Amino acid sequence: MLTPEEKKSFKQLRAISKTAQLGNFEWEFEDLDWNEDKYLSPSVEIFKDDDVYRSGKNLNLPDSIAKSIHSYYMREVAPKIESTLDEVIDSIPDDPSTQKLWFVIDIKNQDIKSWVEVGYYETQDWEGGDWSEDEDPEAAPIFETLRQLNPEADSFMLSFEGGGDSGSLADKIEAKKDGNHIGSYDVPTIIQSWCYNALPGGWEIDAGSWGVFTFDCENRNINLETQYYQYEEMSKDIIEESFQ
Repeated sequence: MLTPEEKKSFKQLRAISKTAQLGNFEWEFEDLDWNEDKYLSPSVEIFKDDDVYRSGKNLNLPDSIAKSIHSYYMREVAPKIESTLDEVIDSIPDDPSTQKLWFVIDIKNQDIKSWVEVGYYETQDWEGGDWSEDEDPEAAPIFETLRQLNPEADSFMLSFEGGGDSGSLADKIEAKKDGNHIGSYDVPTIIQSWCYNALPGGWEIDAGSWGVFTFDCENRNINLETQYYQYEEMSKDIIEESFQ
């Protein structure tokens, strides 16, 4: 709950914003998984300027207002961050990719808001493709190349992963016999070229995808399984309080 002195400072902040047409004040704390000092015990100086881009101009708020923002944050927000963050992380299906904390002074609505935001990647349903030696004339030399790598193998597997407009095949292709791993080899150029041409459109775009090429040496068939990633976010409020 706001103290009378804090409420007075927030009202002064609103007047400054309206006069200078500054809008809301926002602080974004990123990398919560390792940057604990910054969000659990920030300095008063952090609150003299915010993270909103304002044509390169610093706010340089008065010390009295920065100290009020800091005292409110340390009392009402900081002690609740880790427990709120744990709740969100426990509710998502996979490990978090990003962890953020927002602290916002909403000038128009005259309230203070803070919440944690966790980003993670969720996998979608598998998509696939199959190529037989009869359907693709380039398959025959691929299987001859694989036989030269290891004539005992009944299959080979080559994985890939991409995202953020880049990606690659794995460095090694894995040989198997009866489901057991029997060797790893540098990927021959002919197989690299074929696989890159066979990858589905968009495999490396945005959140990207991962998957596996399986080369069935006995049936001389190539199978591709692809699973796309989808970026999701989940958030939870820490506090929302009016300073009217």
